[in-house]
Amino acid sequence: MLVLDKLGRYKLARLWINDFRNRQLIFNKIKQTKVKANLFDLQKSQIVCEVKLPRNSSYYALLGCNFVPDSTGYLTVNIYYSEEKNIEVFKDSLLNNINEVVLFGIKEEYVNSILSYFENLEKDIIIPSGIINFNIGAYSEIGSSNILFTQLTEVLMALITKDLNKLDLEQLNLIVSKKI
Repeated sequence: MLVLDKLGRYKLARLWINDFRNRQLIFNKIKQTKVKANLFDLQKSQIVCEVKLPRNSSYYALLGCNFVPDSTGYLTVNIYYSEEKNIEVFKDSLLNNINEVVLFGIKEEYVNSILSYFENLEKDIIIPSGIINFNIGAYSEIGSSNILFTQLTEVLMALITKDLNKLDLEQLNLIVSKKI
């Protein structure tokens, strides 16, 4: 886990690159979309990003994905989510010091935010060929928002298209700070 604390304006993030301890979450629903790819030859990866922003509302989100490259020329996007009754509390979140309840999972309203990123892609965005599974998430009962989940989707897509082994902490801070 990497702590990104040079994001500016009191923003804080944590980033896991291929080292997030998977939870056995129960997903009972999936949404899928497919977009044309323009980048090939990437590595398989898992990236999870958690952010805490200094706002009165819409200040917390955690989103993660697994990416498996292929040569189809398309990116298949799978978003796994579940009903609230299947969700456990994330006790080690960035909000644990303020007694805010953070729940594991991806709510349906945030699924639509992730999908909206792919539905509204700009032409110059780099899209890798492969399968991306958004199957890691957490949200605050009070302080999460659709916009923040869209921004985290943008962060994850920017990171997937980079050779993460060649980036230092300062470069990672810069990539994340530009998106949130």
